[in-house]
Amino acid sequence: MATQSALYQKIQTAYDFTDFEMQKINYTISVFKCEFSKIIILGAAFAFLGIFPKFMVLMLMLIPIRRYSGGIHFRHYSSCFAFTALFFALPVLLEHIVLPYPLRLAILAISAAVTYIAGPVTAPNRPPLEYKMYQRFRLISTGLVLAWSIIIAFAGAFPYQNICFWMLALQTIQLICAKPARKGEIYEKTE
Repeated sequence: MATQSALYQKIQTAYDFTDFEMQKINYTISVFKCEFSKIIILGAAFAFLGIFPKFMVLMLMLIPIRRYSGGIHFRHYSSCFAFTALFFALPVLLEHIVLPYPLRLAILAISAAVTYIAGPVTAPNRPPLEYKMYQRFRLISTGLVLAWSIIIAFAGAFPYQNICFWMLALQTIQLICAKPARKGEIYEKTE
């Protein structure tokens, strides 16, 4: 830890970074370490189960949405990993439940609306977003959800259509749960 702190001090001095910029760098490094290890472990588990393509589709779908919309965050790696594993397993388990088309369209529309209204919900240890960035993340995440909703609703022969639908529905539920948990906290900077 002392070596890491000395390294951060050296980088900050050498490149004249502010404390806030160093906080962003530190956060980014910690996110990469955690996320990369989760992806490797879950990818291996899904490959072992013979459903790695489903994992890849879900991951490629969720990472951009989650990056901009946020969601539930945990303080410890083990609880974060358990939640992530469950979050990726549920769409696969629910895949065989096909809701009526009008209900699916309604849920997709609700998903887009909730993403716009509730998102982004950032992690407590993440450096605060400036208001412009907060608005930008909100629009990007809503746009991604709308794009996936269109693909899910209108792609005729998309083999992963239903697991993608369930992933969007679960991400929406996650945002609904995460927003009140952060209520009252000032985590975005306003202009």
